Amino acid sequence: MQKSHIQIIALLVFVFILANKAYSQEVKEESETRFLTTIGIGPSVPLSDYGNKDLNDPSSGLAKTGLNYQICFDYLIGESFGIGTKAFYFYNPQDPDVWLNNFLQNAAPNQFFKVTTNPWEFKGIAGGLYGTFELENNYADVKFLIGYASVKFPNVFIELQEGTQKDELFIDARSKMVPTFELDFSLRIPMVYQFDALIDFSFLNTEVQFEVFDRDRNFLYAQTTRVSVSNISLGCAYKF
Repeated sequence: MQKSHIQIIALLVFVFILANKAYSQEVKEESETRFLTTIGIGPSVPLSDYGNKDLNDPSSGLAKTGLNYQICFDYLIGESFGIGTKAFYFYNPQDPDVWLNNFLQNAAPNQFFKVTTNPWEFKGIAGGLYGTFELENNYADVKFLIGYASVKFPNVFIELQEGTQKDELFIDARSKMVPTFELDFSLRIPMVYQFDALIDFSFLNTEVQFEVFDRDRNFLYAQTTRVSVSNISLGCAYKF
């Protein structure tokens, strides 16, 4: 995952270098630019049930702040109205301390626990309505998007040691495809040539239902979680 971070950051740096080199080139008239592509990276903040840390609540996601990537392609049909599309990926670590504290509350003095968790992962595409408005010398964009995402359940690996005896429990579920609904706000600040600096805030909602199994595919429990997440991104935009 670190390699992916480096690649995204390197791409952003390359885009800004390209913008500086293009500074002396002829600038298109604003009325000629119909397409807008943006790229961004930033924190992914879990909200409501998704960020709830109560293990006794079956809808809790136990999610922590993670990271999001996004790339968008938008097209203006009229002066300020068009079609927006987005490809996105974000992940949120699941808090292992919540699992660990739950076991330690009822643990015998000679029992020791170790909990390892994988993150929630969302990969998806979305499309919908796009509007853009001038805001003094900047631009404000608003999008309402509907899409689909592949959701990877955060596997949990629990190790128990009691004296010389060891036991293990692995909690898993198959990935699911779910519909997503997203409201996106962004501010674009013109820089050089046709490049803008980008600040983006998006709010995504969906619901995921998992049947959870152990390593031997024995059914353990069913989980339904309402996922609400706020993704905050910094990046750049290019108009053409």
